[in-house]
Amino acid sequence: MEKYWSTRSQELIELARCKGERFFLAPHRNSTPGGPGNEATYELEMLPLPFTETQPQNSIVQPAGQADTIIYEVTKPDQIKLSWWARIIFHKGQARMGTWRSHMIIGWVMMSLVMTMLVSVATYLGLLSPHPLTSKDLAALFSVVALPLGVWILVLQPWYRLVNDRIVVAAESILSWREKYAQLELFTDRETRRIRVVRYSSTCAICGAAVYVDDGSPDFPRRMIGRCSESPREHVFSFDRVTRQGNVLCR
Repeated sequence: MEKYWSTRSQELIELARCKGERFFLAPHRNSTPGGPGNEATYELEMLPLPFTETQPQNSIVQPAGQADTIIYEVTKPDQIKLSWWARIIFHKGQARMGTWRSHMIIGWVMMSLVMTMLVSVATYLGLLSPHPLTSKDLAALFSVVALPLGVWILVLQPWYRLVNDRIVVAAESILSWREKYAQLELFTDRETRRIRVVRYSSTCAICGAAVYVDDGSPDFPRRMIGRCSESPREHVFSFDRVTRQGNVLCR
């Protein structure tokens, strides 16, 4: 409620001014105990319109439009729960380049590439021997194409994009089953480079729901964008990991 109200309060105030009113209604939380299982209740409170030096209190103006810019917040790596195997590689959510943890990542990627090439070459050589074509041969021929493609999409492409784009969506297998919406980021701190698990999020400037950073495909290929959790296809924002700002792309 507080996040939603912070994005719409100014618009309601300007609407009241446009109607010539002197008061506006605002939600006020009652003094209810907090904690899980306790329902928070609100009541509407009548407040006088705030006075501005440039605008008389009872004058009529046009309602203000919705904000087009959001500010992203970042969750620290040690605050994101990882799966058991990811905790081995990412100590407190990050792995410094040049250490044995980063070497494990590089070794796993290289091993996947080499094993795929060996299996594909062995299967191809096995098909060269003259013999009647069978369904087993067709399945082997299919694996020559499907196996490298699958390894490229699931294993190699995310790390290739991480090196080039500096940030990608983290695979579900990296996160704990209770965690959602995280990213892998190649972070440079002076002369030290780290691969860390982070989560960029914000509040939708249109509806007040949570905004999470996701892959922009197919509308915005090779871009990371902010998608509203309530309207992920319509409330879309740009994402800049340096300035942590985003503008409306479509709504």
